[in-house]
Amino acid sequence: MTLHGWLLIAVFVLAVGVTITPLGGYMAWIFTGQCASIWVLRIFERAFFRLTGVDPSGEQSWLNYAVALLIFNLAGMILLFAILTLQAAMPLNPQHLGPMAPDLAFNTAVSFVTNTSWQAYAGETTLSYFSQMAGITAQSFLSAATGMAVAIAMVRGFARHGGETIGNAWVDLTRATLYVLLPICVICACLRRRPDGGPHARISRQEDPIRRGEDGCIGAARRSGDNSRPDVGRGGASRGPCRLVQCRAARLFRIAIRL
Repeated sequence: MTLHGWLLIAVFVLAVGVTITPLGGYMAWIFTGQCASIWVLRIFERAFFRLTGVDPSGEQSWLNYAVALLIFNLAGMILLFAILTLQAAMPLNPQHLGPMAPDLAFNTAVSFVTNTSWQAYAGETTLSYFSQMAGITAQSFLSAATGMAVAIAMVRGFARHGGETIGNAWVDLTRATLYVLLPICVICACLRRRPDGGPHARISRQEDPIRRGEDGCIGAARRSGDNSRPDVGRGGASRGPCRLVQCRAARLFRIAIRL
């Protein structure tokens, strides 16, 4: 194995070792419902669950839990497919980009709903702001929240050996998004700010407005929730070996946090 490979493994092991106790304790505090002991969060949660018709005290069997997640992600896939194929009629499209081809839209929807995040297109010239924000970014978050919910349900299944319930899928999805992914996204967005106060951008700001408006926030949101590739530049060009190690190390750190 090369030195580069050993460095990546070392960074990954270090990231897991550093985050396992504080972040594990924080996530246990979230998913055991202890977060509701804080009155601000309790009021917010109750209002949100009342609005969506979710009973946070009602738990589900493993079958109901699995069906809820499947229905939720199927609805998300259909919604993302509709956003991409109807992009030309959607708001926040200053470049007047046309709709995505149905086969490509289906592939993209399935990819982001399953957290694969495989892109067969150039996002800067194919997707509008609305498609990036309401479609791609939302599914990057929700697919990661689904993965967390499944992991938490599996842990509960082991801990409650012989029990009939493993939690509530809707409550787990909500808490994973609000209390884990959103805080990480806010931190990443702040770190991606430019020294001059503007949003971080990977391309020149001279005459290209495509990424100028959304990269700082959407880039952070997508990389907080999915496994997108930060190790290539515009058009797939490599960023060089030092930058490559840095980006891949950051990616491994995000994966370790989500473990």
